[in-house]
Amino acid sequence: MTPSESQRVGIVTLAVICLSAYGLSLCTVGRPRTEKAIPFGMQSPETIAVEFRGGPDEGIYFLPRGMSFQTLYENEINTDVSLSLRNVTSADLRQGARLSVLREGGVRRGTMSAAARLALDLPLDVNQAAIDDLALVPGIGESTAVAIVLLRRQRGGFSSLEELRAVPGIKEKRLSKIRSCLSVGSER
Repeated sequence: MTPSESQRVGIVTLAVICLSAYGLSLCTVGRPRTEKAIPFGMQSPETIAVEFRGGPDEGIYFLPRGMSFQTLYENEINTDVSLSLRNVTSADLRQGARLSVLREGGVRRGTMSAAARLALDLPLDVNQAAIDDLALVPGIGESTAVAIVLLRRQRGGFSSLEELRAVPGIKEKRLSKIRSCLSVGSER
C-alpha cells in the first residue's frame, strides 16, 4: 500500500514542523536566562507573608520582619498601585495580611484565605476561623470543625490550644498532629 500524494505532503509538512521545533529548542538550550528575580519571593523565618491584590504586581510577598511600609512603598510596589497604598501603615504589614487595592483608590485590609495560609505553613487562628476553614486542616473534618466552633462560642474563645482537648475526638495525639496548623491569636 503506497501513500497518496496528499498523504506524502502531510508527512513532509509534519516532518518539517517537528525539525523546526527541535532546531529552535537547540538554539535556546544553554543560554543564560535573563528573567528578573521575583522581589520578596523567598519565604524564611525572618519574613512575613503579605498578599497584595488589585494591581499589576498582585501576589504574595515575603517581606522582612519590621520592614517599614514607606520602604516598600518607595522601592518595590508598582507606581500605579502605590498611590492607592499611601494610607497603609507598617502595622498593616503583618503575617498573613491581605491588602486589596480598590478601583476607587482606597485599600481594603483583610486576611489571606485559609487555604493560602495553610499552603504557606501559616497557622489559622482557632478563635477566628470559620467551620469551612477549620475543615481544611489535615486531621480536622467537618464534624470536628463544627464541634470546635460550638465549643468556642460556649467558652467565648480559647486561650490556648490545649483547650481543644475538650472537643470530642481530639485527644493528645490528634492535637499534636494539628497543632502546627492552628494558633490562638498571634501565638505563633
